Amino acid sequence: MMCVFTQQIVLKKEHQGITNISLYPIQGNSSITQVLFGYNSLSHIPYNYFMNLPNLYYINLRVNIITTIDPYAYAGIPNVTHIHLRKNRISEAHQFMFAGLFNLRWLSLKYNRVQVIQVSVFEVNTGK
Repeated sequence: MMCVFTQQIVLKKEHQGITNISLYPIQGNSSITQVLFGYNSLSHIPYNYFMNLPNLYYINLRVNIITTIDPYAYAGIPNVTHIHLRKNRISEAHQFMFAGLFNLRWLSLKYNRVQVIQVSVFEVNTGK
């Protein structure tokens, strides 16, 4: 019987004063299982930032100053089950903001300024 071990990477970038998440490209790294960018100064999560991370299941972005999350910022991460966005400055959950998160079990938006949640926040645009 053969045992196969796969490396699991936890990307931990907390309490580092980071203002631009794009300076830490992670797309396509299949070993990343957790992304921890809490307690920074992030204000924006760009389109497809989390693209092609098949083993990612946990994202922590709490305690930042996030106001904008682009549509499809979370596209390409089908196994994510938990996203922490508490204590940011999000005022609207807009169309396709959380598109493609089919296994999401827990989403924390606590202590944000959310006033509007659009119906299509979790939908995927099929072009129809």
